[in-house]
Parts: sequence; C-alpha cells; structure tokens
Amino acid sequence: LSLHDALPIWRYYESKLASYPDVIDVSAIVDFTGYNRHTVCEWIRFGKLRALALQHKYMIPKCYLIDWLSTDEHNATLRKSRRHIDRLWELQKWSDGQ
Repeated sequence: LSLHDALPIWRYYESKLASYPDVIDVSAIVDFTGYNRHTVCEWIRFGKLRALALQHKYMIPKCYLIDWLSTDEHNATLRKSRRHIDRLWELQKWSDGQ
C-alpha cells in the first residue's frame, strides 16, 4: 500500500482501538481481531507483528498492531476470521464516508 492508501486504514484502526491502552497483550489482540492465540503468536514469531517480550509475555504497542492490521499481507489473509471480514466491510463504509 502507498502511504496515501494506508493512511485511511491506519486512521480507521486507530479509532477502533482508541479505548485500548497504548500497550496491549496477546489476549486483547485475540479479542480485537477474532484470530486465536496461536495465530497471533505466530505473527509475532515470524516478525509480522512486532512485539516486546516482557517477563515471558508478549506486549504489543498499539501502533505496532495498527501497522500490521494496515498491511496488504494481513488483509490478503486467505482464511480470515469473521471479525476480520466484518472490519473490512466496516472499513469500506467508513472510508466512503470520509
């Protein structure tokens, strides 16, 4: 994605995550994305989602999550969670209203 194309997506996810703390754990990402814990931890292990390892627990700055959610690679996921599909539809409507 170009910066011009990615910015509306980034802003959408920023608004959706506004109530979350600045640094979140894997369980919060599971809740937000609808993907299971194993999948989220694989994103981290394979370097797709940047994270900090603190006391045997991954902690993810919200901006890192938004960066990952805004990528073509994430949005090209073949087996999307129901929540991912719903957010893509909502993003389209949100973008049309901007």
